Amino acid sequence: MRLESYASDHGANLPAVVSLSGLIARLTDGKWWRRNIRRHIGREIEKHAIAFGMVHRRAGLYASDEACARHAEQQRRNRLMLEGSTIENEDGEQFDLDDIADKSMANPALRKGELMTRARGCEEYAAAFGHVAAFYTITAPSRMHARKAVSETFVVENPKYDGTSPREAQAYISQQWGKARAKLARMGLVPYGVRVAEPHHDGTPHWHVLLFMPAAAMPTVTEVLRHYASEIDAEELGSDSARKARFHAERIDPEKGSAAGYLMKYIGKNIDGINATGESIGDDFEAVGVSAADGAQRVRAWASTWSIRQFQTIGQPSVTIWRELRRLREMGQGELFPFWTAADSGQWKDFMAQMGGIGIPRKDRPLQLEKVAAPGMRNAYGEDAGPQIVGVSLRGVIFETRKHEWTVRRKPQASAPWTRVNNCTPKQSQGLQREWSLTSGGRSAKNPHWWNEARESYATAADADGFPLGFFRNGLPVSSESRGVERENGGVVSAPRATPPHQNRIGGIRHGYDQT
Repeated sequence: MRLESYASDHGANLPAVVSLSGLIARLTDGKWWRRNIRRHIGREIEKHAIAFGMVHRRAGLYASDEACARHAEQQRRNRLMLEGSTIENEDGEQFDLDDIADKSMANPALRKGELMTRARGCEEYAAAFGHVAAFYTITAPSRMHARKAVSETFVVENPKYDGTSPREAQAYISQQWGKARAKLARMGLVPYGVRVAEPHHDGTPHWHVLLFMPAAAMPTVTEVLRHYASEIDAEELGSDSARKARFHAERIDPEKGSAAGYLMKYIGKNIDGINATGESIGDDFEAVGVSAADGAQRVRAWASTWSIRQFQTIGQPSVTIWRELRRLREMGQGELFPFWTAADSGQWKDFMAQMGGIGIPRKDRPLQLEKVAAPGMRNAYGEDAGPQIVGVSLRGVIFETRKHEWTVRRKPQASAPWTRVNNCTPKQSQGLQREWSLTSGGRSAKNPHWWNEARESYATAADADGFPLGFFRNGLPVSSESRGVERENGGVVSAPRATPPHQNRIGGIRHGYDQT
């Protein structure tokens, strides 16, 4: 109890079930603390950035500039690690880890493609059984929103804001959604589809849910969802506009467009800002002048900071089994053949039918995921390793999909990416004593390596580790105050806002002493 209390006081998250020895091993492991502290500090800084008005469509859309810079740096470090590693099996076969990652769901294009395949498969399944589709939008109560957008260009502070973080707002919506699904299950109604969690301009999450169901069930499903979406703080829902802002239902008319196509723009907006044809969606929905691609990057930073699951399927078979089947390259005629054919050809509708359709508990599906325990294998904390996936089983017959043991190795010439744990600014004696001869004369022998004179109006500077130090215009430092005034006067800031060297990295609040 003392150890758990200590971890909680420092913002560390412990697993739900852990042995005493495993708990001690975690609390004495530097890597475990680094992960937890980095996550905790990032969220705390972002929570205060929201409170101080640094996250909204006129400042940092969806996430603060600091959170976006932190996420970009983390992505850079991850990529360096992948590029410097290989995987090798017991037969000596070796592959570059970055190539493997590019062919997995870590690739945004592949992740988006799979989501659309499943959404389209649901639509085809619904058409085959005469089901209809509805699109629902569920939003958190107003007290969970830090800012109110009066217009496309004018944002004001929300006096009702109670300090709820995006993660807490996400937990609230999830809780109300769980109540609604439990109620529908008791009534024998199991709609199926896809839900997308995305941020409002101020970082507060809301959900878009595409559901398919029998036509006769739609009124009941809609009313149950409306009830639980409006259950909390119902007194503020005195007008039609307030009720619509909290919960909105729209039946999809097939004559006006497909349900999957309706969902496509939301999936694209939250992954890469590109539509099904590979073209840009255009401007972000939440801010004028922000491209969908730039908005998608900020959404990914938002989801990473708050550990929010952006996409989730509802009432469908396990996608893990689908992916395991697609690992098999050849499959002779047999009982598994129809399942494999549906997965290998990308026919989610046929896969759903083979798996028994909708509304069936996972344990009652004909095809099960097969896992085996590895005797003697231990995790990094000395505990027994969990069961490992080896394939799928059909009526007791196991089909192996993973026949090799893979080991990750560093490439001989590669070195591990270096980080300072929480990206704190180093002392001047550790590397910030640089030449600051930035004049309008352009690059000189004294100009630092990060100086870029190509920007016509603004340029950003970064330290040796790639962290942004500040804004410069025509070779001279520009304060955040003058940039804010220019922004309010309609000026265009061509580079992302960064923190000048004379300020710290928590929202640009002046320190008053040095850069430590």
